[in-house]
Amino acid sequence: MRARRVAVLIALFSCTFPLGAADRKPLTVEDMWAVQRVGMPALSPDGRTVAYTVSVYDMEENRANGDVWIVPLAGGTPRRLTTNKASDGSPAWSPDGKRLAFTSKRDDDKVNQLYVLSVDGGESERLTEMPIGVTNPAWLPDGKRIAFVSHVIAGAESPAETKKALEAREKNKVKARVTENRLFRFWDRWLTDNEFPHIFLVDVGTKKVTDLLPGSTLLFSLQEGTGSFDVSPDGKWIAFEANGTREPYRTLNTDVFVVPTAGGAVKNLTASNPASDGDPVFSPDGKWIAYGVESKADGWPDWTRLAVMDASGGSRRVLTEPMDVSAGGWAWSDDGRTIVFHGESRARTNLYAVPVAGGDVRTVHRGGTTAGAEVSRDGQVVFQRHAISQPPELAVVGLDGSGLRALTHVND
Repeated sequence: MRARRVAVLIALFSCTFPLGAADRKPLTVEDMWAVQRVGMPALSPDGRTVAYTVSVYDMEENRANGDVWIVPLAGGTPRRLTTNKASDGSPAWSPDGKRLAFTSKRDDDKVNQLYVLSVDGGESERLTEMPIGVTNPAWLPDGKRIAFVSHVIAGAESPAETKKALEAREKNKVKARVTENRLFRFWDRWLTDNEFPHIFLVDVGTKKVTDLLPGSTLLFSLQEGTGSFDVSPDGKWIAFEANGTREPYRTLNTDVFVVPTAGGAVKNLTASNPASDGDPVFSPDGKWIAYGVESKADGWPDWTRLAVMDASGGSRRVLTEPMDVSAGGWAWSDDGRTIVFHGESRARTNLYAVPVAGGDVRTVHRGGTTAGAEVSRDGQVVFQRHAISQPPELAVVGLDGSGLRALTHVND
């Protein structure tokens, strides 16, 4: 029996490879460096244009250069907006669709700062001078302020004090770390430097920066350190995820919090669940928050269910409980009736949709790896997709799964 199986396997493999396969050029390291990486899509407020980044890698200099591009959602010729040698990222549209905020480390910048650029062209304007890098920009509906995440040193009451603390640390010859915390390192990142993420607002006109979480020592996402947050449609609240337990972190429990954009007390909306909750996204009318919920406290293995709750932290409804797929990266349809999300199944990350009122989950796109979905007003879903035979590109598909088409062709 074993000999027969070996013979069958040999026959199968001999049929798998075409006769000309030996003449094909193998994939080299140089080829991998030459592949350009297309970032996540950012859909304009009117749903007609998509902003994204394209990163090019220089093998000799061992560095990447990312630039911001835009392309019509209906298809057309892409237009490059930034040409600086720095790596630009995280483009975010202003409410009127005339400007893009993005992060970049340019000229004399020691870390990523927040910049703004007119979509019609011109020079970029730097808005921040933060001592620790800026991430995750998001405009408030008034178009006058931008929220972002940056880290502060515990005990420092301003970015200037954080800068002084960093300079003192650099001069200190003692580099050893001593801690009583159960959680002191995550992969290649130390958690013992007393750096904590805060959400800030910057006034676009005056460049005044306001800390919405003064004195906070909450940890955000352990993997990236930045976490996720969302601004309510009326601009009065910011919902964000953070670990709700304190040092020495004997247990971990990520929760969904809200903080007023006018400043004030932070409220935990999911304190009743001892397991993780995160990635909050407001509904278009601001009445609901979509978020991920787990049921196993303090650790893995578990999977993330997509749920919605009243924006005040009231009733909760899980939408994907019967589905044996861990959900992530959700976005609301414009009418607030449907949520699209990504989920891994059989080594593929597919795109799904589920009615907010409850019902069956349907597959919108299957195959490869999908990420970053956003939904236009007319029900078109733009997302990033890639596979083992295709580098990351942007694609568009209808909410019903029809009309799949490529939107970018950077690596064709």
